[in-house]
Amino acid sequence: MIVILQVFYALFSAFITAAAIPNEFLSLGSPFLGLFALVPLYLSISYSHSFKNAGRIVALQMGTVHLLTSFWLGNFKDFAIFTIGGSAMVYFIWGYFWGQLLYIAFLYTKKLQLRERAGTIQWSIPIRIFCFAAVWTVFEWYKSYGFFAYPWGTILMSAYKWKLLSQICDITGTWGLTFLFALFSAVFAEGLLIIRRNDFSKKYSSYANTAAFCMTLFVISIVYGTYQFTKTRTPTKTIN
Repeated sequence: MIVILQVFYALFSAFITAAAIPNEFLSLGSPFLGLFALVPLYLSISYSHSFKNAGRIVALQMGTVHLLTSFWLGNFKDFAIFTIGGSAMVYFIWGYFWGQLLYIAFLYTKKLQLRERAGTIQWSIPIRIFCFAAVWTVFEWYKSYGFFAYPWGTILMSAYKWKLLSQICDITGTWGLTFLFALFSAVFAEGLLIIRRNDFSKKYSSYANTAAFCMTLFVISIVYGTYQFTKTRTPTKTIN
């Protein structure tokens, strides 16, 4: 039953991601959907019991995202087996590797579950959240870098409408957006896990602090974006 739920979460994450980036229905994408695109994937990984299981789940998500967002590669007729089939296979294999990296923090903190739920340790939750966001950011950076770069299908593509937030790219590059969106998904998903366990009687100050830190980053980014939009610009050159 857990495996079926994991598969559903992985596919759901893929569908949200595909809907969040520019598509036939939302020509400029949906930043709101982008914020939650990785929530189901985080939940699915949290239920994993081995590196193989986590690898397969993430492989399913990444491969499905590629098929849903790059289906037009199938229009190459006789070459479709290479353009869409070959590239999809690469993402399924690649996802298996990234899934195992994402699972490391979850495996490490699983050993501390009893102490975490008893409230004797507080740092295991931030470890899961920040490691997930960091690894996903590295994944999207690697996916978009080099001769074979293919940045389409990344969650940062969903941020186009939020002009104020995206101004941080002149400091962090687009990877700052990836980190913010992945961090939000991780924080939200971890909150759902706490609610599911019905552990409100326990102290989760580390989670509250992490959530507050996430919101602070968003606020700072928006303030910076507002500053950039209202800043007076002086042209350095003109052309005829």
